[in-house]
Amino acid sequence: MDATAQLAAVALAYLALYTAYSKAKRTLRLGVLADVFLVRRGARHAIDELNKVAALAGLTALALAAARRSSELAWASALVLGAHAVCSLALHYDTPHIPALSGWLQAVRVGLRGGGKQRVALARVAAAVAGASSLVLVLVYGVGSAAVVGGSVVLGAVHFVLMEVDFRGRLAVRPAGYLALVAAAWAVWRVVA
Repeated sequence: MDATAQLAAVALAYLALYTAYSKAKRTLRLGVLADVFLVRRGARHAIDELNKVAALAGLTALALAAARRSSELAWASALVLGAHAVCSLALHYDTPHIPALSGWLQAVRVGLRGGGKQRVALARVAAAVAGASSLVLVLVYGVGSAAVVGGSVVLGAVHFVLMEVDFRGRLAVRPAGYLALVAAAWAVWRVVA
């Protein structure tokens, strides 16, 4: 199976298992998926949900690429993660999700001294750095080295966790989202072993 087909299969799995998951009912609901594709909850919600699928599919496929040492899949994953980054910046820059660059130093100072919500702001700054570093690693050093791709997977997983942690320190993610972390752990084990 070529890289595009593998990435598409992973994305479809996340659409079915992640996007269709109802947090309120704690089960899969086709109506939740229909809300996204029929834009019933608004364009912003639909774009956010599809952007999450791009992030999860990109990270999972990058992990698979690292484990299998597939440069073709690594490049395809990096492109999807780059699109996720651009979309996230367009939607969330200068919001609590992605603080403006001018506020990063303040977020670090307050986050180191503060509690719950201040720590989340610090986590968002760290997440942005980890996510950007993950992409830069692949773009600068390429995908020829398993260590580079593995390092990118680790930084991507750190980005994912820090973006999803709430002010109580809980990882607030739908069950299928954990698959990306399992894939990342497996990839690191494969690269190191």
